Amino acid sequence: MFINGQWLNAENDRQFSSFNPANGEKIASIPDGGKKEAQMAVAAAHKAF
Repeated sequence: MFINGQWLNAENDRQFSSFNPANGEKIASIPDGGKKEAQMAVAAAHKAF
């Protein structure tokens, strides 16, 4: 996740995969953020605004 100018992993270290729907090929592993990451993103958005 890119929050407040930094790449971060989810605090819980969970990830989910994204797949190309045309061929089923895995495109990426994406951090599965939770409440803490959402709060950090909202705070960064308020600060940027």
